[in-house]
Amino acid sequence: MVTADGLVHVASRLTSPTASPLAYVGLAAVLSVKVRDALNSLIYFPTRDNAKGVLGVLWRALNDNAWLKVFVAVSAIRLINRLGQRIIYDRAASRTIQWSEHVVVISGGARGIGGGLAEKLADKGAKVVTIDKLERTDHAREDLHIVADVTSEEELLAARAQVHEKFGLVSFVVSCAGIARHCMVLDPPEQFPTSYSTAVHRVNIDGTYTFVKVFGQDLLPAYNKGQLRVEGGQPANGFGGHILMIASGAPYSPLPANASYNLSKAGVITLWQSMNFELDAWHKTNNVRSSIICPLMVHSKMTEGRMLEQKNQFLFPTLTIDKVAERMVDILEKDQSVQVHLPAAAYAISLISPNTPPYFMRAIYKALGAHQTFMQWAAKERNPVADH
Repeated sequence: MVTADGLVHVASRLTSPTASPLAYVGLAAVLSVKVRDALNSLIYFPTRDNAKGVLGVLWRALNDNAWLKVFVAVSAIRLINRLGQRIIYDRAASRTIQWSEHVVVISGGARGIGGGLAEKLADKGAKVVTIDKLERTDHAREDLHIVADVTSEEELLAARAQVHEKFGLVSFVVSCAGIARHCMVLDPPEQFPTSYSTAVHRVNIDGTYTFVKVFGQDLLPAYNKGQLRVEGGQPANGFGGHILMIASGAPYSPLPANASYNLSKAGVITLWQSMNFELDAWHKTNNVRSSIICPLMVHSKMTEGRMLEQKNQFLFPTLTIDKVAERMVDILEKDQSVQVHLPAAAYAISLISPNTPPYFMRAIYKALGAHQTFMQWAAKERNPVADH
């Protein structure tokens, strides 16, 4: 099935800094007979005058054709973004990742997106460690599975010591652990205690914070207990690495019956933004990348039967675990600090939603039926909780 994501992927490749010059010539040749004639002359008679003639025809075609102007504008914006990314965000060139040399630790890696990522990185030869409250993984592809609670610093420190003993220091820290519970802010506390919903915050925000704090130490300079770390030095693992968090598109589309989850994932986005800036301003490192991925609906055990799929599968296709995990591998291998939205249309929502009057966005959600995404299940399946 053709989706907007597929079209965006093709456009992204064509407008990349490396491909855009050739793509521009090809597009101009399709749109202009004069360009085709000039190219034919250059191919059969490769002289300096014919080369100059091609450049002149290409320039005139740009002035005459609106589509070519759009293409050049998009390509230029992408080039500027890439330069800004390298100079301001990463402050260093991308490195080639040799997975066999690195240890990857993944929270929530027993199943779901974390499990899918563990499989893919294991296939690439990385030493994969999964951390989860579940006793075993669905995929059994990891090199080491540790049962631990991501909200417990004590348990994570013990897990880190276990990883060091078996594999050495970590290079890639991927936070995938998370839970979701349908809840309304004004649910009766006798039927749905506040702790039922705040458990989502503990795992999604506190768990992410604690996990990246504990394992992120391997990516920074070593320090002695009782002394402040000297920032800006050689990473303890000799490489630095990448910290990748999973958030969600939910904070940009705060639908009813999902308040705790929306809040928790908004917290993860803010956590990532702060940490990303700290790596530059405080830790003074250009060896550590930090990224975040914000998917909309992903078909998994966590969402199965609890969310309505969007009717418009062209713009908002239901994502698969494999698709998200594949994109996460791509993020890690490109070795750049990025914020990624899936599907592609979710990026537009992230830009439009904060800058549009709330009443207008609500009218759109209701017109599209999006407000029923969580409410329909909640209306039929929810029961008061005594033990949670």
